[in-house]
Amino acid sequence: MGHDSIDPDRFLPENRADAARWEHQRLRRRLLEGDWRMDLAERLREHLAPTRAQNLGRPVLAVNLLKSIASQLAVLYDRVPTVHIEDAVPEVEEEVVEMLGEMGTWSILQRNAEHVIGIRESLVAIGWSESRQVPTLRLVPADTVVCECDPEDPHRIILLKEARPRSRRGRDGRDEMDVFWDVWDIRDPRSPAFRIENRDGLDVTGMIPAVADQVGMAYPYIDETGEPFIPMVLYHAQNVGRLWDYMTWAEIVEGSLDCGVLWSLFFHCARDASWRQKYAINLALSGARLIKAADGETSQQVETSPSSVLMFQSVGDGKQGSAGTFDAPIEPAKFADAVLGFQRTVVAHIGINPADLERTESANSVYAIQLKRSAQRKLGLRFEPQFRRGDVELIRKACLIANLHAGRALPVTGASITYHPIEETTAERADEFGYLQALVAAGQLSRVDLYQALNPGVSVEMAMERLVEIDAINRGVSMQAGRVLDEMQRQPI
Repeated sequence: MGHDSIDPDRFLPENRADAARWEHQRLRRRLLEGDWRMDLAERLREHLAPTRAQNLGRPVLAVNLLKSIASQLAVLYDRVPTVHIEDAVPEVEEEVVEMLGEMGTWSILQRNAEHVIGIRESLVAIGWSESRQVPTLRLVPADTVVCECDPEDPHRIILLKEARPRSRRGRDGRDEMDVFWDVWDIRDPRSPAFRIENRDGLDVTGMIPAVADQVGMAYPYIDETGEPFIPMVLYHAQNVGRLWDYMTWAEIVEGSLDCGVLWSLFFHCARDASWRQKYAINLALSGARLIKAADGETSQQVETSPSSVLMFQSVGDGKQGSAGTFDAPIEPAKFADAVLGFQRTVVAHIGINPADLERTESANSVYAIQLKRSAQRKLGLRFEPQFRRGDVELIRKACLIANLHAGRALPVTGASITYHPIEETTAERADEFGYLQALVAAGQLSRVDLYQALNPGVSVEMAMERLVEIDAINRGVSMQAGRVLDEMQRQPI
């Protein structure tokens, strides 16, 4: 059996809608994971004639628009969030927080956030480590699962099938690899089941080593109310009232490939067409030596220096020879400006305002789309409600699984999470302070408002008291400085 047949990235479901979704989500995932060379090569062949595409050489993968935007917007986990358990004593809350740390939760969720933003959906599976006695987390790409939802709740999954490579016992008794469906089925709450199916949908759980039947009473994942649950969490970039939203931001996916084409052309032009080509008509250069390169190609070369004189011989049967220089056919800086303008146009079509992009002193100083930190904070807030819903569900299920396997008594309700935005730069703080000072000078804000803005959480009374203290200190310093100055002036020189 060939490798391609057991590669889940080449396996497709029979349902045409799911197959189309998988194909597009896989393209996005290849872009996010840096495995898009073949996709860019195919796009080059679509834009250019075969010979011209071949002459470009290696595609340029240095600028990846989708990955850049997704990574810049995935800022919720740049600083470890604060988890709070309502009505739990501090020791129990600390136990949950410590468990999440041992699970590597925030590192996994950072990568998951990039997938959620770039692909629009992603899943996290929760398992159990017997050796470490803690839950485990595993990213599950959306392009490997097929789901069925509760008809009354499009976000509650009641059937989930994940394509995974597994080893099974063959007819000759030896193990062999193939792609199987891990099936989680809670459509009938009275008879939940986990089973493994082959490509034809037949139950082959008994043929898979180290996997036991989990049907009915043997199904382990039951919550505190007696309802079965699937040990996975589906994250959405946006609540759109349906299970999958995989075509949103298709513009930036296509634009990323087209930008790759343009940057490949830019590199080709900068390498092969950015200088002034010299030429000679009816002239031959005297003193040239024949040089043979390592690849067998030969060329004529002559050594020059500031004091040398190049000698030419006429070869035109009495016709006068001439020499000159062609103008450079391309200016790389202007070409790069045009590509950067195209990138900004693509980004604008997904709702990022040009004012949110960093400005550079010179176009040839950077050729990437860089969001301002203020824009990262502002745009990141769009995703916060959906990530909070997913994270609270993940904490709940992780506690349920820890209670099941380790006999703990962790709380499974009341969890909340607070995200900490990325810090402001010094320049941003200075700009904000200057803006607030201008409002105070214009009579639009009081000094109390200014103090509260600079010290969040301070009450009006506390701000007024502190300002009175500051004024008294400043008056005292001013009076003391005045006395010192008067004494200095009275002293003879």
